[in-house]
Amino acid sequence: MTRIFLHGLGQAPSAWQPVLRRLEPELIVHCPSLPELAAGDPRYPALLSALEESLAEVPGPLHLCGLSLGGVLALDYALHHQERVASLVLCATPVTMPRNLLRLQD
Repeated sequence: MTRIFLHGLGQAPSAWQPVLRRLEPELIVHCPSLPELAAGDPRYPALLSALEESLAEVPGPLHLCGLSLGGVLALDYALHHQERVASLVLCATPVTMPRNLLRLQD
Protein backbone atom coordinates (compact mmCIF):
# COMPACT_ATOMS: atom_id res chain seq x y z
CA MET A 1 0.00 0.00 0.00
CA THR A 2 1.20 3.45 -0.89
CA ARG A 3 1.24 6.44 1.44
CA ILE A 4 0.57 9.84 -0.12
CA PHE A 5 1.45 12.98 1.86
CA LEU A 6 0.01 16.26 0.54
CA HIS A 7 1.43 19.54 1.87
CA GLY A 8 -0.40 22.79 2.51
CA LEU A 9 -0.54 26.05 0.62
CA GLY A 10 2.80 27.87 0.72
CA GLN A 11 4.64 24.71 1.72
CA ALA A 12 6.68 22.11 -0.12
CA PRO A 13 7.00 18.32 0.18
CA SER A 14 9.94 18.92 2.52
CA ALA A 15 7.41 19.96 5.19
CA TRP A 16 6.78 16.23 5.70
CA GLN A 17 10.45 15.35 6.36
CA PRO A 18 10.12 15.14 10.18
CA VAL A 19 7.24 12.68 9.70
CA LEU A 20 8.93 10.67 6.97
CA ARG A 21 12.06 10.16 9.06
CA ARG A 22 9.93 8.29 11.60
CA LEU A 23 8.39 5.89 9.07
CA GLU A 24 9.79 2.49 8.30
CA PRO A 25 12.13 2.74 5.30
CA GLU A 26 10.44 -0.06 3.33
CA LEU A 27 7.13 1.84 3.11
CA ILE A 28 6.19 3.23 -0.28
CA VAL A 29 5.74 6.98 0.17
CA HIS A 30 4.97 9.79 -2.29
CA CYS A 31 5.07 13.49 -1.43
CA PRO A 32 4.17 15.35 -4.61
CA SER A 33 4.83 19.04 -5.04
CA LEU A 34 1.39 20.56 -5.54
CA PRO A 35 2.57 23.56 -7.65
CA GLU A 36 4.54 21.22 -9.92
CA LEU A 37 1.56 18.89 -10.28
CA ALA A 38 -0.64 21.70 -11.56
CA ALA A 39 2.08 22.91 -13.95
CA GLY A 40 1.72 26.51 -12.87
CA ASP A 41 -2.10 26.64 -12.83
CA PRO A 42 -2.87 27.57 -9.21
CA ARG A 43 -6.67 27.20 -9.48
CA TYR A 44 -8.14 24.51 -7.23
CA PRO A 45 -9.94 22.56 -10.00
CA ALA A 46 -6.70 22.33 -11.98
CA LEU A 47 -4.83 21.19 -8.90
CA LEU A 48 -7.40 18.50 -8.08
CA SER A 49 -7.43 17.28 -11.67
CA ALA A 50 -3.64 17.10 -11.75
CA LEU A 51 -3.62 15.17 -8.47
CA GLU A 52 -6.19 12.70 -9.82
CA GLU A 53 -4.09 12.15 -12.95
CA SER A 54 -0.95 11.73 -10.89
CA LEU A 55 -2.51 9.22 -8.48
CA ALA A 56 -3.99 7.21 -11.34
CA GLU A 57 -0.42 6.03 -11.98
CA VAL A 58 0.15 4.95 -8.36
CA PRO A 59 -0.87 1.42 -7.40
CA GLY A 60 -3.55 1.30 -4.71
CA PRO A 61 -4.95 1.05 -2.23
CA LEU A 62 -3.80 4.46 -1.07
CA HIS A 63 -3.31 5.91 2.40
CA LEU A 64 -3.81 9.66 2.04
CA CYS A 65 -2.56 12.23 4.53
CA GLY A 66 -3.15 15.91 3.83
CA LEU A 67 -2.32 19.10 5.65
CA SER A 68 -4.53 22.17 5.13
CA LEU A 69 -4.94 22.55 1.34
CA GLY A 70 -3.45 19.07 0.97
CA GLY A 71 -6.17 17.82 3.30
CA VAL A 72 -8.90 19.43 1.20
CA LEU A 73 -7.41 17.77 -1.88
CA ALA A 74 -7.15 14.40 -0.10
CA LEU A 75 -10.76 14.66 1.05
CA ASP A 76 -11.97 15.58 -2.44
CA TYR A 77 -9.96 12.73 -3.95
CA ALA A 78 -11.37 10.25 -1.41
CA LEU A 79 -14.93 11.37 -2.13
CA HIS A 80 -14.49 10.77 -5.87
CA HIS A 81 -12.28 7.67 -5.70
CA GLN A 82 -13.49 5.78 -2.64
CA GLU A 83 -12.50 2.43 -4.11
CA ARG A 84 -8.82 3.48 -4.19
CA VAL A 85 -8.55 4.94 -0.69
CA ALA A 86 -7.75 2.66 2.26
CA SER A 87 -7.37 5.44 4.83
CA LEU A 88 -7.57 9.19 5.12
CA VAL A 89 -5.79 11.46 7.63
CA LEU A 90 -6.65 15.15 7.62
CA CYS A 91 -4.52 17.69 9.51
CA ALA A 92 -5.72 21.28 10.05
CA THR A 93 -8.10 20.84 7.13
CA PRO A 94 -11.07 23.13 6.63
CA VAL A 95 -14.23 21.52 5.26
CA THR A 96 -14.18 24.12 2.50
CA MET A 97 -11.46 26.52 1.46
CA PRO A 98 -12.06 30.12 2.61
CA ARG A 99 -12.95 32.34 -0.36
CA ASN A 100 -10.27 34.92 0.46
CA LEU A 101 -7.62 32.21 0.56
CA LEU A 102 -8.75 30.91 -2.83
CA ARG A 103 -8.58 34.43 -4.28
CA LEU A 104 -5.06 34.78 -2.92
CA GLN A 105 -4.08 31.40 -4.37
CA ASP A 106 -5.61 32.23 -7.77
